[in-house]
Amino acid sequence: MEENKDLLEEYEEEMEEEEVAEPLPEVLFRVKTVLDMKAQAEATKAVRGKLIELITWIFVAICGAFAVVMFWQYFTAEEPPKSNLIFGGLMLLAVLFSIYNKIFGSKRALKKWESSLQQKFGTSALHLTTEFYPRSLSQTVEETENVMVEGYSVVTNMKESESLFLLYVGARQWYFISKTGFEVGNADSFRKFISEKIGG
Repeated sequence: MEENKDLLEEYEEEMEEEEVAEPLPEVLFRVKTVLDMKAQAEATKAVRGKLIELITWIFVAICGAFAVVMFWQYFTAEEPPKSNLIFGGLMLLAVLFSIYNKIFGSKRALKKWESSLQQKFGTSALHLTTEFYPRSLSQTVEETENVMVEGYSVVTNMKESESLFLLYVGARQWYFISKTGFEVGNADSFRKFISEKIGG
């Protein structure tokens, strides 16, 4: 009986040692980010890039030039084809729509997004806490209490704006990281860290 009792105590001691919780991984970076209309607009501009911006304006210029040529031919020719007037009008409409969408389209979308936040959460911004560990990252949305966890293998690109790091994880999804919101670490060391993770 004594031998069995000793074996039982030894077994229980071994089980207690195995049940000791593993320490949580070290937080390398912790960042607070406020995602509002201003941050969204800044991110959109950074993600779109200068090349897309240039192509858009080239398209507008070409359509404008075609419209001018079509109208000029229609009003100066002795027997102008009506097709010139129609094509000229279509080109002009394309130019006006592009300019209108460029100026007001994104603002309308952002206001709609902000209005949706107001209705759901009574706030005009989302408050994000992002933590970076050696092998993974997690982001918590304060308003929804939603937590997203990702491995670094899904982060395929990083872009920077004046005040944000933007991490692309596919399916048109980006993580917003404020350059001024670091509670653990700093922006410079984070830039080096994430560049190494994505092979940048």
